[in-house]
Amino acid sequence: MEFLYGGLFQGDGVPVGNVTYQTLLSPTLLAFNDAQPDYKLNIQIYNPAAPGSSGFVPIPELKQDNAETALFFLSAGQMQFLEPVNDDWYSAHQTGPSTSLVSSNDQLPVYYADRTANVLACVMKHQYCNSVSGGCTPLSSDMTPSVAWSTKEQESAYNFWRVNVESQAITTLGVPGEQGIASLKARSSLTNGIQGPLPPDQWQQDVLSWEATSLATLQRALVQAVGGISDPLILKYVQKNVTGYISNGFCIDQKIRNTAYTCFSVLGLSITLIVGGLIILLSMCTEFSGTFLGKKHQEYTYKWLEWVTNETLQLQRMVHEEIGLSTWYGASSNIPVTEKDEKLGVLNVSDKKHPIMVRPVSYNRSEKLAEELRITTNKSLDSSTA
Repeated sequence: MEFLYGGLFQGDGVPVGNVTYQTLLSPTLLAFNDAQPDYKLNIQIYNPAAPGSSGFVPIPELKQDNAETALFFLSAGQMQFLEPVNDDWYSAHQTGPSTSLVSSNDQLPVYYADRTANVLACVMKHQYCNSVSGGCTPLSSDMTPSVAWSTKEQESAYNFWRVNVESQAITTLGVPGEQGIASLKARSSLTNGIQGPLPPDQWQQDVLSWEATSLATLQRALVQAVGGISDPLILKYVQKNVTGYISNGFCIDQKIRNTAYTCFSVLGLSITLIVGGLIILLSMCTEFSGTFLGKKHQEYTYKWLEWVTNETLQLQRMVHEEIGLSTWYGASSNIPVTEKDEKLGVLNVSDKKHPIMVRPVSYNRSEKLAEELRITTNKSLDSSTA
């Protein structure tokens, strides 16, 4: 089977014919000489901005002078799919002999790829915009085009970014070329040549993963440009050639998010601490002032005592004193206390809709024994007197 999308470049830099990729006609003949069948990925990219580094020249129907064109040929060979796959790139509906899993002797129906290879075609364009002027470059295949900037600082910032992108970052279409079949998310459910179920949009998930990887390499490029190379074995071969105060400033003053650090507003934190401290101080002064006025001035005594006694602990004290429990001190302070080993009241919940505070049973028995002892003592004294 031949795919006629444009000839490949040969050693002399001249494309030959229109055959971009060829493979055997029947998927069952593709074993890839591997005990465990796996995917095979062939990539051809054409970049009109750098035709000398391109892999092929597209036919006129595919060729775009302002976009980078890539063809991804995916072969599944003799891989077995547990379920039919409706994704156009992974398409598999041909039935084959049943198979059994390692952990079970149950026979499972399997499916094979519909074709020996399927092709995914992508085009990629880049555009850069000036956040100050609002102007943008035309969509083009050049990832780092030359741009006319209104100020020297903007031009220097862009050139700083462009140099690092060209040397470190990987484009979305270049990720499969770097990672190979490891860039296919479908392989996460591939075991011993048996592919688990795949959704109908699997190829879209793969492309989104390539895009995320490309953005990660872009971030890494800028981080490495700012932080520099840390490996001492490589550092001695690095030649620093940054000139001009603007370029030096970009190397020194870059801010990049990092989970090891965090940024916060010193002004906002200071205002929060100062205002919060003033509120706490005002609360303490208000309480002190109320206590002072209540003790020193008769006209404020009732208001002060009402304020104090409506606190939770004072309300608890008054309930206990009302039923004759405990000896209390600090009735006009914030925290009332009892004598040591005093008994406190308990709830009577015989009426669940109206519980009340009562004396504990042990307290009533002790009080009864004390009363009986007092009566017995009085009778003894009367007998002795008689």
